[in-house]
Amino acid sequence: RTPTKLSRSAFNFDTFAMSPPLVLQRRVSGTSTDVNITTDASSLGGYCTEGSVFQRMQVGLQRMQAQRCLLPFSCEEDSGVQHLCSMPTGEVPDKFFGREPLGATGGNMFPEFPWILESSILVRDGEDLNPREQYIDLQTKEVVLHLSFYSLSQKIATILTVSFDMTAPRIEATVSFLEVFVADS
Repeated sequence: RTPTKLSRSAFNFDTFAMSPPLVLQRRVSGTSTDVNITTDASSLGGYCTEGSVFQRMQVGLQRMQAQRCLLPFSCEEDSGVQHLCSMPTGEVPDKFFGREPLGATGGNMFPEFPWILESSILVRDGEDLNPREQYIDLQTKEVVLHLSFYSLSQKIATILTVSFDMTAPRIEATVSFLEVFVADS
């Protein structure tokens, strides 16, 4: 093989991250995950009645979990199974993923750095967490990602915000840019 030289065009602007990316999550608490679908159906207002979509999804998830835990694998019973029939209470939990909520526009949100979501194991407050599978669940109402950049040559600071509304069956995403010219002092 003969080496081939490629021309490299310089990137026009030197752009740097001003801070690490930040993820904020708005969530509510859920009721006990031990809801008995047949006996507690009236208190759930039809949400998880026998034969409902959520009840069938719950059974399917439990079946998948049982298959995942067959030999040669081993795992804790009920680990990683979403409890679809836990009803949201509307209250903000005291902690999530070992963090307390912080005041943000529109209510309290839980801050996190996105790189923890790449990990399959996270230990906080003595609790074993699985960010890949547990960070977004049925109590998640909104996830907001903030990224900040600065262009040296253009002297422009940019904050990119991507917001995901998780309250509807279809996730809605909105993107916004806030750009500020930073003048020389």
